[in-house]
Amino acid sequence: MNYQNIQLTEQNSVAYLRLNRSDVCNAFNAALISEVREAIKTLKNSNLRALVVCAAGKHFCAGGDIQWMKNAQSANYQENYKDMYEISCMFDDIYSLEIPTIAKVQGAAIGGGVGFVAACDIAICSTNAFFSLSEAKAGLVPACITAYLLHKIPPTYLRRYFITGEKISAPIAEKIGLITQVCDPQDLDKQVTLFCENILQCGPNATKMAKKLLRDVPNMEYENFLAHGAEMVAKMRMSEEAREGFLAFLEKRNPNWRTEQ
Repeated sequence: MNYQNIQLTEQNSVAYLRLNRSDVCNAFNAALISEVREAIKTLKNSNLRALVVCAAGKHFCAGGDIQWMKNAQSANYQENYKDMYEISCMFDDIYSLEIPTIAKVQGAAIGGGVGFVAACDIAICSTNAFFSLSEAKAGLVPACITAYLLHKIPPTYLRRYFITGEKISAPIAEKIGLITQVCDPQDLDKQVTLFCENILQCGPNATKMAKKLLRDVPNMEYENFLAHGAEMVAKMRMSEEAREGFLAFLEKRNPNWRTEQ
């Protein structure tokens, strides 16, 4: 597909989805949202092993495009609802993708831009990155990304940042759980590559099932935990992937899903 607002590439079994509106700090509008959703859809039936969400230019994502938000002022409820529902679906597409996802963040991630970070499994940022859940300053709330934020950040912190909209530095973002790791700007690419290499060392189905486990268990009744865990691992132990992994360990070789980078 000939994308106008993003770039989708792949290298060494890893997909790279790059927000590509650097002239407006990668702010999203209806067109970018549609392209991101279409790009994610193409990954669902691929053999790719991970997705890196990144951005062109100095900043990661400034949230909603100003002109797009301005136009919303004259739109009716149904039109506004459709826009917001598409945003919610975009973040859910990333969050529910079977393969591991990594956000690579530089500069600002503001408002809905934080949604990309929260929806990914892993988030790595440079020391010059900063974040803000600034919706309240515009008379709004970050409702479309709250579910993903709550998977990472304790409510006690979200209460503060939802109602102050203050800037969150990279070290604080790491402390509260939004960010997995902070590194120097010159090391950002290297650290993302390292995480990807670690993922590629693991069984493809194992990483998918690990994500499913973390989605399913928090919603289970307590009495279902024991049976669910035993059932999942019992089935996986009988799989070709697990057999290959165990045999490779005994034979002191790489399993067949690993290739030297």
